[in-house]
Amino acid sequence: MLPDIERKVLRILHNFTAKYRRGPSFDELRTMTGRSRQDLEAAIRSLQIQSYVSWDGRDPSTVMILKAWE
Repeated sequence: MLPDIERKVLRILHNFTAKYRRGPSFDELRTMTGRSRQDLEAAIRSLQIQSYVSWDGRDPSTVMILKAWE
């Protein structure tokens, strides 16, 4: 089971991409989660390690979702 922040970021990435046909920026993620950029980067990296997403490490708009559910 994913920790709350990782689950929240994964759901936001999935829903935002489905609605707007692009990934959110760090500013948009900070607004939606209330978390710092460092927390968000750590959550996305953890999701990447667990094979939920593929990410080049730059902007979250470049995240590719591999598994949308845990």
